[in-house]
Amino acid sequence: MIKIRSAIFFVMAVLLSLSSMAQQSVLWRITGNGLTKPSYLFGQMDYICPHDYLWTKSMADCFAKSDKVCLQVNAADGAVLKKISDGLVDRSGKKLEDYFSPADYIAVSKFAKDTFHLTIANVQALKPVALQPFIIKHLLGCVDAVSYDKRILEDAQKAGKQIQGLETAEDILNEIQLTHFNNKVAAVLAEIANGSNYYHEFRAGIMDAYQHQDIKQINTIFKTARSFTPEDFNVFLNEKSKRWVSRMPAMMQQSSVFFSVNAINLWGDDGVISLLKKAGYTVEPVL
Repeated sequence: MIKIRSAIFFVMAVLLSLSSMAQQSVLWRITGNGLTKPSYLFGQMDYICPHDYLWTKSMADCFAKSDKVCLQVNAADGAVLKKISDGLVDRSGKKLEDYFSPADYIAVSKFAKDTFHLTIANVQALKPVALQPFIIKHLLGCVDAVSYDKRILEDAQKAGKQIQGLETAEDILNEIQLTHFNNKVAAVLAEIANGSNYYHEFRAGIMDAYQHQDIKQINTIFKTARSFTPEDFNVFLNEKSKRWVSRMPAMMQQSSVFFSVNAINLWGDDGVISLLKKAGYTVEPVL
């Protein structure tokens, strides 16, 4: 009886270990369901400091094996980028300063000038979301932050790979509207400008989880962001992931595709990995 019980505990420990290992990867192989070639799912961060840039031999090998590269937005498509850029300009007459209280606007103006070397008074036509990259780079704490999208795009172009996108400009702009994202970015900026360390710690937690390739922890921490509501998380996570998975099969049917998406969307019942499995694909971590 003791031996049987020990064997059961051993098997349970192995299964738990395998489950834990499965969470410790931001790179996944997609096969089955009629695919003639494997495709790959890579979870990345928007910006990252150079010394934290995660790009292993396995990632490089899978990237090289792929026929095409698919980013969240096709950054090689000038028309798509122009639509998004146009959407960051407020043509309603509302000014950037109108998103802040008078006191917060003073704090934000000083902070932007001291930290971003940006004079807020000169960019009144922009919506707050246009300042998001500045905020992220500040939270990272390095002046030369690297964009995963930009670097992967450059590598794909050098290799002559076809580049695609999972999101349209309309998808991005609609998401910003549904989540009232401009108001949220303004609130975050005001909080940081007034000395709060909350978002520094929040970003540091996600970056630490990313370095450990712990996609469950990345997703869990993201869901604690106090600036977002459950409805926002549904838009950013569930609905976005479902939209991607509905578009991925057609791309993978005849070609091996290297999908590069935000790591926060990988984990969960409605995450990309789970949705692909529910659609009949075999999705396995590449370590």
